[in-house]
Amino acid sequence: MNQTSPSSDDILLHEIDKTCRQLLACLQQEFDSLSQRQYSALITLSQSKQLLVEQLNTLDEQVRASKSITQHPHWPALRNTLQQCHRQNAGNGKLLARSYQLSKETLGILTGQSKTSDATYNQAGIQQTSVTSLGNVTA
Repeated sequence: MNQTSPSSDDILLHEIDKTCRQLLACLQQEFDSLSQRQYSALITLSQSKQLLVEQLNTLDEQVRASKSITQHPHWPALRNTLQQCHRQNAGNGKLLARSYQLSKETLGILTGQSKTSDATYNQAGIQQTSVTSLGNVTA
């Protein structure tokens, strides 16, 4: 039996792939938590995400030291997985920013510190500023 052992590039690619898939799963859980407003889960997910990113950074150093890994046939698929991680993380960041903005606006309304707008919308849905001769009337 002549069994060939995996090359160091194969092992490294396998480790990167495994870590990327774990990161994608973590990012999906983060997205689900944000979407469902289960913010308490974000602390644990953030810690897990940070550890996985640190692992990828360590693996990236090994990739940079390798002269042949970018020529490996599985490298393009792995790059695609890394890009998926990046896109998912960016999407999660946008969702988090939007949740923060909504929370901030809600808090402003509840505390009476929100900026009231003189804007109204016409039938076409276009914002217009209303002008009245009554001045600053509040309810």
